[in-house]
Amino acid sequence: MWQSLPYYKKALEITRDPELWLPLGYLYLDLDLRALARNALQQGLRHSAQGSSKKNIEHDYALLNEDLRLMAEIMRLSRRAVQEGMQYMEEGQIALQNGEYLHCISLNRKAIKLLGEYPPPFNNLSLAQFFHGQPQEAVLTAECVLENNPGNIHAIANLIRFLAWTGQTNRANVYWQKLQQHSPEDGTLRFKILEAAAIIEDDQKVYELGKEFDAEYPDSGGLMSKGEFYLAVAEANLGMRSAKRRLQKLKDVHPLAEQILSALRNSQSGLGWSHRFPYFHSSELIPGREFERLFNYYNQERITSQRSRSEIKRWVERFPQVVLIAKKFILEEQKPELGIQLLEMAGTPDAYETLREFGSGQLGSSDDRMDALNALFEAKQIQPGATVRFWKNNEWRDVQLQHFNIMDEGERPYSPQVIKLLNQGLEALHRERDIEAEKLFERVMTLEPNATEAYNNLGTICAHKGEIQRAKEMFEKAVEINPMYVMARCNLASFALDDEAVEQAEDLLAPLESLRTFSTQEFVFLSFMRARIAFHREEFDLAQNQLEMALQLDPEYEPVLEMRERLTLIQNLRSGIVSWRERIEKRQKVARTKLQKKISNPNPTIAEALSIFTKESMTGMARVINLHGGWSGLKKAELYNYLWECLQDQYLLLGLIEDLSAEERQALRMVLEHKGTLSWQAFCNQYGDDMEESPYWHYHQPKTVMGRLRVRGLLAEGIVDGELIVAIPVELREVLGNLV
Repeated sequence: MWQSLPYYKKALEITRDPELWLPLGYLYLDLDLRALARNALQQGLRHSAQGSSKKNIEHDYALLNEDLRLMAEIMRLSRRAVQEGMQYMEEGQIALQNGEYLHCISLNRKAIKLLGEYPPPFNNLSLAQFFHGQPQEAVLTAECVLENNPGNIHAIANLIRFLAWTGQTNRANVYWQKLQQHSPEDGTLRFKILEAAAIIEDDQKVYELGKEFDAEYPDSGGLMSKGEFYLAVAEANLGMRSAKRRLQKLKDVHPLAEQILSALRNSQSGLGWSHRFPYFHSSELIPGREFERLFNYYNQERITSQRSRSEIKRWVERFPQVVLIAKKFILEEQKPELGIQLLEMAGTPDAYETLREFGSGQLGSSDDRMDALNALFEAKQIQPGATVRFWKNNEWRDVQLQHFNIMDEGERPYSPQVIKLLNQGLEALHRERDIEAEKLFERVMTLEPNATEAYNNLGTICAHKGEIQRAKEMFEKAVEINPMYVMARCNLASFALDDEAVEQAEDLLAPLESLRTFSTQEFVFLSFMRARIAFHREEFDLAQNQLEMALQLDPEYEPVLEMRERLTLIQNLRSGIVSWRERIEKRQKVARTKLQKKISNPNPTIAEALSIFTKESMTGMARVINLHGGWSGLKKAELYNYLWECLQDQYLLLGLIEDLSAEERQALRMVLEHKGTLSWQAFCNQYGDDMEESPYWHYHQPKTVMGRLRVRGLLAEGIVDGELIVAIPVELREVLGNLV
């Protein structure tokens, strides 16, 4: 209905057709915009209302007039002032709905001038201020309402939104405690409390209020669908089965509902990498056009100016909720690159703390987490050389972030004659005139015995000629003259790697760790050698990082490009193996789901539980259930009967229980305490699942709690009303209760 308003108004403006006043008036009335409705009905009566409908319109108009009279009397203002003030306020509500926040602010200020301390214009004003990027003013406006009306629910709820979304959680909680003391009868006010509970992420309260709202206001239209969505999210966060049914009903109405439903069906406890489900999407926290403005500033700042940096700083001050949005990008929407970029732009203590939490955690890829740490490093929140714990390849590592200066080669401290000979030698070397270059470098060494470049280049020529021992002697002499000479150390390390002496190569490069300033050639060659060492150690991610650093400075360096091709080939081969494994696992998961669907009874019998298995699976079960044999060579039907009899033999059951660990017995007790049937996810949350174990029990016996209970026939799976459950066969419940 809100979206239809501008079209009605535009049609009226274009056509000047008086018959449009009446539908517009009743649309206003449906949206509870009573002053605008009164004016529209008045125009309709004056120009177009006829016949029997006229009496109904006159009746409605009279009721609105009476409302106006009562308001004027209560507020001790003239009817004209109240009508005009209310019209400004209601036009402001329309502007608020349309995202025209500056216009909304102007309209509500006009309303306040006419209506004095009447709270609604102040509440609408504070919302417009917040979304227009005036968070401090929004808080002050809401607090102003509470000074005169301490129990105003709209103002308290607005304050909770402003404070919670801008990271002031403690202050928001104080107002939440106050708000919970109210129990209004009005549906709109009850919804404001429900919405505040969702903002503060009080799942239990959202659930309680949502259930009440659902029962008491079943026909609340748009509010109801929002309220029901909040209820569904609370149910999901509290692990309730009803969440799926409710989300299924809402998936075409609310954009987040389908995503959350999909996550629940995949047994996730939250959206993306988050451990909980969100009540609000990132797009609800800030106007979309403001994002466009921010990234325009950002792109300008990357190109040029100090002015753009100032604009970004002012933008972040206007929209401090950007930190929460960035968290949502990273955790819920799995867009870490965008989230890190936003936090880097924000540059506030909260933003840096969020980067630190993500970078030093275990969520996301190691590249994304390293990007977060690099953002902190660039912002000087991590000092060069400081050790940071970093999660990579399923283990914690201590890493150091470093800053490097890449500089053009300075003037060499040699005589003009020596420099001229060096340059001539390099020119000859580049033109592959090795004999001429060798003579030139030997002349340099005669004139300047400490010219390390001459020894290094002569060593390179010797290596080309296959004179490996002499080449090494040249490189070693250069290192003797200058122990921190990058090129010669890298050349010696290259020889060591050719001989598979990886540790020797590492030792040769180790002294260079303290260097922070390099020429382009030095940095590229050193990065390449470090990539080679990482490659030898099969640390392919590290090798890739080193190669990328080299290519940033020299995109045409052939040894790096060749090595990157080799690395890509190896990674593709490995990913092919992983992909093959993933396909196998996917097929196994599909097969497992088919088995689960075969049981739809929350209280399956032993016969029902056994009937879903193949002969091979039952052979594996028999091997565990009865170690004394008697089952080899049995056909499928015979195996089925054999296992059915074994599971009703108390002597064998006692043996099975004695073979269980304390944790496995506790798992059985947990299911029994829930009358023998439990949510599959609840079981997994406590004891894990067996999804990564082989389903071929006749070859591989399971090691997990779930797997060991299933292979013994003590735990069955099924899908009941769309929800995956685990259950103990009914005949075993009493006897297991005594045994465990």
